[in-house]
Amino acid sequence: RKDIFVANGHLYHIVDNFQWGTSFAQQALLFRNVKKGTSGPVTFSRVPAAPNSGLSLSICARGLALADFDGDGRVDVLMANMDAAPTLLRNVNPDKNNWLSIRLNGDTAAKSPKDAIGSIVYITTGAVRQRFDLTSGASYASQSEQVIHAGLGTAAKIDRLEVVWPNGQKEEFSVEKINTAATLVQGTGLKK
Repeated sequence: RKDIFVANGHLYHIVDNFQWGTSFAQQALLFRNVKKGTSGPVTFSRVPAAPNSGLSLSICARGLALADFDGDGRVDVLMANMDAAPTLLRNVNPDKNNWLSIRLNGDTAAKSPKDAIGSIVYITTGAVRQRFDLTSGASYASQSEQVIHAGLGTAAKIDRLEVVWPNGQKEEFSVEKINTAATLVQGTGLKK
């Protein structure tokens, strides 16, 4: 299940001069998806900031980019800050869940963009089917890594991986290995 990360910071420096119940520099917020079962509403719980952790910092963030900067299979966060250097928050969650990182290459001759923006990936593991949309420019003045990062939980294999390319072509790809990065090229899978 996907979590939510929010980079914060007030718009005006002068807010610190008044008792308005807020401040210019603010903590980033991380909310964990705690939905139980396969039906019912999705609920989130705020992850408390551990002392001296990145979540305990008060900064004035403007942009947010996500990527697996250290290649360990856990998505890290880079925040662009106002009048300060960027802040990199490494994901050090000790969970040993499985994952797959997917880079998509579109076929320009088939009228899909080379970066495959607009593609939809469906991953099925057991009874769970997840949808991932490859987008661009999701945060102010920032660009996340343009890969699909699929968290698989404790699933030991991917039963089915389907791609709907930007031109509408549908393909299915076999996945032999998890906990790795893979590149999928349009036109090389099984057409549906």
